[in-house]
Amino acid sequence: MDSEALLAHRRRPADLTYEEFTARADGYANADEREREHDLRIAKELTHLLGQLSVGELMPYEGSGWTLTRSGVRLWSEREGVAKVPYKLRPRIGSQRDRH
Repeated sequence: MDSEALLAHRRRPADLTYEEFTARADGYANADEREREHDLRIAKELTHLLGQLSVGELMPYEGSGWTLTRSGVRLWSEREGVAKVPYKLRPRIGSQRDRH
């Protein structure tokens, strides 16, 4: 812990704002850390929700190049190709389903 964070941590509870006090009570170092954690959790939940709607994300990643993901799962990458996933990537049209 750096000296500024240590000084902030040692402040008396009466000197803290409501946000800082509740963040400390929740186990975070400060309100900013709690907000970052909350934002990451919301981003993961939204990524999963969009994946349920068959919306993916295409962006470059270091080490694998351009990568297509859905619900946080890699479907394809520029360097590694298609990944094995437990579902098909073909879109369904209307109520049409695969017939075997």
